[in-house]
Amino acid sequence: MTPNPRHWARELWQRSRDRGLQTHIDVLVDATGLDDYPLLAEHARQSDPSALFKLLEQTPEAALADEGPLLLRLEDGHAAWLDELLERIDCRRHLMLLFSPWPLPRLGEHLRSCTQAEWNQGRSSGVLRFYEPGLFMAVSDMLDPWQSRYLHAPVSSWHWLDRDGRPRELAGHYQAHETPPLQAALRLDAHQVAALRAWSEAEAYRREYFVLPREHGLGSQESLLQHLVQAHLAADRQGLQDFDQRDAFVAQWLREQTPGPGFSPAGTSRA
Repeated sequence: MTPNPRHWARELWQRSRDRGLQTHIDVLVDATGLDDYPLLAEHARQSDPSALFKLLEQTPEAALADEGPLLLRLEDGHAAWLDELLERIDCRRHLMLLFSPWPLPRLGEHLRSCTQAEWNQGRSSGVLRFYEPGLFMAVSDMLDPWQSRYLHAPVSSWHWLDRDGRPRELAGHYQAHETPPLQAALRLDAHQVAALRAWSEAEAYRREYFVLPREHGLGSQESLLQHLVQAHLAADRQGLQDFDQRDAFVAQWLREQTPGPGFSPAGTSRA
């Protein structure tokens, strides 16, 4: 049985208080696609709005700052608004909770730097979407040891609900009096880029073709995503770049690799 998001968040917050760790909780919201909940407008309506930090401000993607990752620090007086936020958005896609002793401006600047990635020997750049619950572990797992320590440096623990609505958590690397210097961007190698691309394409395939775990003998959305990632990595090994060819390959791979009846996109293709 999956928990109610409000109960999950309140329990985490209370646990932190009981342990004497901190009284605030930090909320990282991916505002992309929040069409049904105007978060910034609702935040501004609060009589005592929480501190807020837009991670994409002062980056090459600054024009999208209002629709990108937003970091909010909530104190005791913001509990009711947190309840509203958790009820109005799909937490599995848009929200992470974290505990950090760092002051919010310093935490925000650090996480902002983590959104910036370079690859192809610095010739390509873009946003590293670690703030998406569905990509967080994929990002964390593909980082090298130094990059991982850098991402997790200000955080005691991260918390999120996975695709099946189950609570997940990961310990950070917070150390008192340890503040790594800000980096302009995280440099990714070809293998790291391929791993992240496989996760993104697997998620896009799942949503576009409405793939269900039971169709492939699997018991959860998370196991399905891992299965689809392997399919897209196999497509990479075949050197397939064309969308239609990749989708056809993935459909065939699923039929061959899973005990269920398989799934075919029935001739449709990604635009």
